[in-house]
Amino acid sequence: MRKPGLNFYLHAILDAESDVVRIRRPTVSGKNSAVFVVEKSDGRKVVFRFDSEQNVRRNYQIGHILKCNGITSPDVNMHVCRGQFFETYPYLTGKTLAEKLKIYGSDACSQDVCAGIAAKIKRLSKIPVHELNNVDNNFCHQVARKNMQNATHNVLAGTMVKYGTIWLNRGEKSVCHCDLTPENIIVDDKCQATAILDLNAISVANVNFALAIAGLGLMRYDVNPDMLYQIAADMMPGQVNMHRIESVSGIYQKYLNLYKKVKNR
Repeated sequence: MRKPGLNFYLHAILDAESDVVRIRRPTVSGKNSAVFVVEKSDGRKVVFRFDSEQNVRRNYQIGHILKCNGITSPDVNMHVCRGQFFETYPYLTGKTLAEKLKIYGSDACSQDVCAGIAAKIKRLSKIPVHELNNVDNNFCHQVARKNMQNATHNVLAGTMVKYGTIWLNRGEKSVCHCDLTPENIIVDDKCQATAILDLNAISVANVNFALAIAGLGLMRYDVNPDMLYQIAADMMPGQVNMHRIESVSGIYQKYLNLYKKVKNR
């Protein structure tokens, strides 16, 4: 399906939201969606994200599940205009952990921050897996395959990533955020985690896989992830396996390097 033009996006936004005083299009990652931040006359901000019907429905379902389980994340509403689906949600105040780390350096990631990340992972793992039964691509390997195929337009590459992710996710499964990196964590002025972003990355996976990805995200900002792993092990005894985390981290780091090379071709 051909992507709509800017005039269509503006029409859909103004049709769905009243009292609009400003519309801006931030620079965000991802080639398959158009994102706008809309400011209303009362100062409130609303995010508009235009995407496929499958992705919008999935984010709406995941957002509802998180809300019912007391986890703060974008409160997604679903819309359609002339066959184009889009989601809206109130703009979450605060900065991402990535922004804090860029401003204050790795010292901003204190024990409290690692505890906040570990607490989010633990809270997600308590959600009954069956609540995701009716969600499209509810397993991590399905999400990984889809993302690789979107990036490379190559079915074989997507299939390889799918089975590689299945192998990395051996063990008991729970609901996890499989990309809980500093870019996807909102923190308050005291640098404590308050909300999580990127609902598309929430799926059924092994906790050790999710922790390994979170640790790799911290390493990109020169933060040693060992504190995160230790706190998580204290919070979730029996679920955290350091050997598995180290194995996943090493393999996934090589995969990320390969993925970047393929994506940049």
